[in-house]
Amino acid sequence: SPKQKSEIIARHPLLSKETLKHAESDQRADCILLNTAYSLIVTANADSPDNNLYQIKLYLIDQKNNLITNQYTLPKMFNEENGALSSIQFDHSVFSNVAHRHVIGVNTTQYNFGHASYEKKVLNLFQINLQPGNPSNPNSPSNSQIQWVLQGLVTHFSSSWRPSYGCDTGTNEEIRSILILQPSQQHGLQDILLKQSQKIEDSDEQCKVSREQHKSQQLLKFDGHQYRINQAQLLKSEDFSGMINN
Repeated sequence: SPKQKSEIIARHPLLSKETLKHAESDQRADCILLNTAYSLIVTANADSPDNNLYQIKLYLIDQKNNLITNQYTLPKMFNEENGALSSIQFDHSVFSNVAHRHVIGVNTTQYNFGHASYEKKVLNLFQINLQPGNPSNPNSPSNSQIQWVLQGLVTHFSSSWRPSYGCDTGTNEEIRSILILQPSQQHGLQDILLKQSQKIEDSDEQCKVSREQHKSQQLLKFDGHQYRINQAQLLKSEDFSGMINN
């Protein structure tokens, strides 16, 4: 429940004072229950007061002993240079139906408002291998591991490039991605069918509107380390290509 998640986050004050100066705690931290014994917290902490970088971390919590048994730091910082971080949240979609295979999604949402506005949501997937310590020894360390298995997939992107007034060139664009679990498996994790759709609406100086639609799909297979994405097959924004891929 939301109350239980808030209580777990409150018991583990993982957000820095610098982070809380600029955002509410529910915009920079989230919690999900893996089972009755373990929960997972994700945080996005400001790296320093002088830049726009955020450090994203995952913390595995032993519910019974109220202890952090493992943590994982994303090696790549989240950069606000091209847009502000709106929120970081767990994705409650099912990413694995394999018994004892916990695959958890984390979404980051970023936005920029102005003459050229956009919003994008990025999904990262993590495999949580729960391996508790010796049950006969409560003080024995946990051998649980956190593995980053899908890196930085843009699942939703919408943009608007509009003139201030009158008729001029302008573009509205939307890209959506959906992930569909497949029965086939590689190295213990299911294959994922990635389907994408793109809608583009352009206007010109005479206020004439043209529309385009594109679709693409590819099968993502786990190679034992991560799901490999064929970048050449991904649908991309022509006007915001640098921003959507960063």
